[in-house]
Amino acid sequence: MNWRKNSDQALQTQIVSVTPAHSSRVAIDRIDDIMIQMFALVGEAIAGATHSLLAGDRAAAKLIIERDELVDDLARAAILAITHELSEEDHSPKQRRELVALLRLIPEIERNGDLAEHIARRAVRTVNTEFTPRIRGLIERMGEVCASIWMHTGNIIADRSTSEAAAIEDLDDEIDEIHVSLVGELTSKKISRMVAIELSLIARFYERFGDHAVNLARWLESMDGSHVEPPSSSAD
Repeated sequence: MNWRKNSDQALQTQIVSVTPAHSSRVAIDRIDDIMIQMFALVGEAIAGATHSLLAGDRAAAKLIIERDELVDDLARAAILAITHELSEEDHSPKQRRELVALLRLIPEIERNGDLAEHIARRAVRTVNTEFTPRIRGLIERMGEVCASIWMHTGNIIADRSTSEAAAIEDLDDEIDEIHVSLVGELTSKKISRMVAIELSLIARFYERFGDHAVNLARWLESMDGSHVEPPSSSAD
């Protein structure tokens, strides 16, 4: 299953109806449809937020901020649908585990949408005017890695496979390394204290984005009843 959608499709996203389904599997598939829409929107948001931040594109940043409300609406729709299904008695133990796992996944996806929105808000403030070439390069790379980790995460959830889990861990490690480098640049006397503060927050938002992607991959393992590592505390 390919979860990715282009920006035009994402703009036209509609909340999937969650009326009672003909079977438990159909109900779970409908919840999957909502989650896939959320993934598409968040993927567009993190890429767009990075572009807006570096280019100082305030109009694009404002659109990302507004579109985050749709991610929130989708999250609420999914949680309501899952809660309804868990109250039904015709689910197998495997399906019930899958529903519980999905209930854990939705808030993680929604939080990543919030992180992209937070970055976009900094773009609205046009803090990029004091970025050094190295800072620009680090932010650009961090945005690229976040987009990549999100693609891998979406693939393993859509396909119900942990085959790309190792890639997610590796990408998260790279985000952590870039985060350290970016924070190190804040000691530069070429930027003001206010921009340094904003940059420290931006770096943290990207770092947390990676943490949530790792948590999503870990929660997936609970769908088959296997042991799940505790979520990363830094993703709170």
